[in-house]
Amino acid sequence: MTTTPDAGTYQRLAEALTAHRGDVAAYQRLGAQMKARRHLIDPRYGNRQLFVRERLVPAGLKESAAKKLAYDLEHGTLQSRGGFSPGNMLILAQAYGTTPDSVIAVLDGDGELGPLTADSPPPAPATRQRTLPTIAAARTAEGIERYEAAVGAERDGDGWEARDADELRIWADPRLTEDEKRTLVSYRRLVWDQAVRSSQGDAGLMRA
Repeated sequence: MTTTPDAGTYQRLAEALTAHRGDVAAYQRLGAQMKARRHLIDPRYGNRQLFVRERLVPAGLKESAAKKLAYDLEHGTLQSRGGFSPGNMLILAQAYGTTPDSVIAVLDGDGELGPLTADSPPPAPATRQRTLPTIAAARTAEGIERYEAAVGAERDGDGWEARDADELRIWADPRLTEDEKRTLVSYRRLVWDQAVRSSQGDAGLMRA
């Protein structure tokens, strides 16, 4: 299921893509954050091929074209002289669980990728049977223990609040136990922090 942007959103995205045509730094910034969101949606999507088959091909793209789009996006590759088309970028934003305006903000260097709005179709797997492997994979992630401790302290104390709409969806999911919700929230925070550190490191190398 995809959402249809209004004309203003499409126009803003088209203008941003044109303005950043050939802007290597902007696309590397976007690519690093898109890769992080792929992992946040589902740890199984550490396998990009699986992500392409489950998130991009259903949007109507041929698998070969979808693979190239995802690879080019995440590696900050500039697609020929024309760059990414607005139509393809809209599909990519939806598949990666973010919004066109967030994409624009990252390209402009004015923000980070945000989640889809609360009334958008959730990017998480649709059944508990498919969610359980996600949780199992998250629990084996290196470094997750520190995040689990922090999330646990928040939930057990008085200072808990969801950081964004993605976390709200997790906490509101009746299919998940409290422990499973804590694991998924811990994992998405871990992956996001890793992506931010990686992006900052890349920017430092470029400035040097």
